[in-house]
Amino acid sequence: MNDGVIDSNHNSAGSYLVVSPEIRAYLAVTAKWGFFLAIVGFVSIALMIVMAIFMGTLMGATMG
Repeated sequence: MNDGVIDSNHNSAGSYLVVSPEIRAYLAVTAKWGFFLAIVGFVSIALMIVMAIFMGTLMGATMG
């Protein structure tokens, strides 16, 4: 396999996906942002769960 050329499906039309060094750089930056946003999302979900438990406890204590 030629470096920089990925055989995407190799149908009868001979379509190939060419990945240049510039595209690789863009994909690397995109991967870093994706990782960052995933971490932010998990932290946000954890905070929402903690706040839900806290608010449930507070409401239970207030009503009782």
